[in-house]
Amino acid sequence: MQKFLENIHKLEDDELENGTLTADGYGQLFSFYLLNDDLSSSKFLWKRIPNNCKGDKNLERLHKIYLAMWNCQTDLVLKLITSWEWPNELKPMISELEVKIKQTTLNVIGNAYTTIFENNLCQMTWLSPVELEDQCNKLNWNIEKKQNVHLIYPKRPVPETIPSASSENQLFTLTDFVSFLEN
Repeated sequence: MQKFLENIHKLEDDELENGTLTADGYGQLFSFYLLNDDLSSSKFLWKRIPNNCKGDKNLERLHKIYLAMWNCQTDLVLKLITSWEWPNELKPMISELEVKIKQTTLNVIGNAYTTIFENNLCQMTWLSPVELEDQCNKLNWNIEKKQNVHLIYPKRPVPETIPSASSENQLFTLTDFVSFLEN
């Protein structure tokens, strides 16, 4: 993400210096904003893009993705991403956006659902049943197959543990600090 932030700053500086960017430059900036979940910047970018650039097919598609993200329609976002052949300068950002949205969706489902039908999860993640089964196996989710109905039992993701000092160490550090202040 850090390399994308550097690119955002470079493109914003170019826009400030030149007064405008090319349609490709605006497309890259738009995709970086979407990748960073910076929907407010995406909105204001769309408003300041010159009208002659807004006719660019890639910018129109990015705007549709932005609108779907704004309205929390992740299945539509994924549909729009996968239904378009992206140019080489946008492909890395769009691919990363797709992976990020799918992973976020799976994490939310893992936290919110105890069971879900396979077809519903396929629709939400825009994965094929085979790809979904692979993802479920990676996440250690159980899949129950009964005739034509496949139920998936998500498991809550393990929260990341933040290493913390023991209470004893914290007390020792605090005691040292207080004694330093007293002396």
